Amino acid sequence: MISWLPAGALSLAVVVTLPGCSKPVELPSHNLEKADKMIAEAVEQAHAAVEQNPGSIEAWNTLGSTYYANGFAEPAIHSFTQSLQLNQLQPLILYLRGLVWREQYNLDASLADLESAIKLKPGISHLHWRAAWVSMENGELLQAQAFAESALGVGPEDHNAIRTRARIHLEAGTAEQGVALLEPLVAIKPNNRHILWLYTRLLRAAGRGEEARVYGELSGTDTPVYSDPWALWAMTRKTGKTVEIRRVVENAANGDVEIAEASLRRLIHFYPDDQIIPLLEGLLLKRRGNREEALLRFEALCEDYPDWAAPRLHLGLLLLARDQNGGPPLNEDVARARDALEVAVELDPGTTNTRAVLSRALLIERQWEAATEHLRVCVAEQPLNYSHRISLAGALFRRGKPGESLSILDDATRILIEEPTQAVVLRTRALMQLGRQEEAGASLEHLRQMAPNHPAIPQIENSLGAQAP
Repeated sequence: MISWLPAGALSLAVVVTLPGCSKPVELPSHNLEKADKMIAEAVEQAHAAVEQNPGSIEAWNTLGSTYYANGFAEPAIHSFTQSLQLNQLQPLILYLRGLVWREQYNLDASLADLESAIKLKPGISHLHWRAAWVSMENGELLQAQAFAESALGVGPEDHNAIRTRARIHLEAGTAEQGVALLEPLVAIKPNNRHILWLYTRLLRAAGRGEEARVYGELSGTDTPVYSDPWALWAMTRKTGKTVEIRRVVENAANGDVEIAEASLRRLIHFYPDDQIIPLLEGLLLKRRGNREEALLRFEALCEDYPDWAAPRLHLGLLLLARDQNGGPPLNEDVARARDALEVAVELDPGTTNTRAVLSRALLIERQWEAATEHLRVCVAEQPLNYSHRISLAGALFRRGKPGESLSILDDATRILIEEPTQAVVLRTRALMQLGRQEEAGASLEHLRQMAPNHPAIPQIENSLGAQAP
């Protein structure tokens, strides 16, 4: 039996009768009048599925995860609860409801659901480390330690389990133990800001202030993210204009054109007149190899929207791309790209990726000083991006500053497991210019081992031979 209850303009309020229950159950309601149109449609479709089959566990789970992924906590809890009334033995749904309870600051309810999930699936590490987090937040450190240890027992290689145990060391005042636990992870993930954020705070708590300062400059201040396969499963229900735009861009970049086109069709359906549509169409034209059509699309957008940086960025990227035969871009294309990118940076100076692309154009044009200034900003804004540092080191070397170049390369080694070939070549040449021939020889030998046929090797060998006493 289904009957509508009085509700607001787009509020979804429905009563259904579950199989085996005489008491009607109200579907969760939420006023969607101000919601993104794409989110409203997703919720409405999930509601319709429950109305059509109120005894379907899958339908309730879809409704709950749709609400959860799109930020509606209370109706998500309601939906998951109805699903669990149909079948209590659902560790995934218990876990997700536990996550929503945590977002609602009901830590006792959250922990109860997480513990129930662990009883059903004790061999999954993220259930344990999530329970450890909630216990820690609830002020139960001994319980948190127990859950964290069990997470490591189940998944000793689970990076989130290691991070969680180290975080509890920070809370418990045993920072040195946390540092020791996290150090191997820092070694294999030297440019992971989530790991470095915690490592910085452990070092500081352990009284190692100078080391903490160095890593703090790299990690920034953003709170780390902890995710897992089950939470990510629920997040596949996330939608909305911003989400779908990102999906088009990411899938196009990864070569998943059909998936990108599907997202674009949805955007066109809901936002047919939005200026983002022709930009995304241009990206897909570019991905399909229709370079000239894409160029025309981006150029038209630059004219139609003179205060919008995005089409200038994509115009610059396209002009700087190698041709179909792998050859370098034409000089006139590089100049056009530079002009477009300079305007884009002026319009949106905080977009570091645009500044980095501009730096590429400047490097191609051998404008070393201008490239240096932009790359210094890129390094400051994205300290964990080693390519910015290597490009900056190259620009400084070209400006006749091998000492500064070498210093930048040395700084970059903190976030690299191994220096890329480009950096080793640059290091070798900088050492040569500084007259440090023995070190240059050792660096050259390292280059030979990495890339024995690298074209720079004969040039460096000749230079070293000429400089030998």
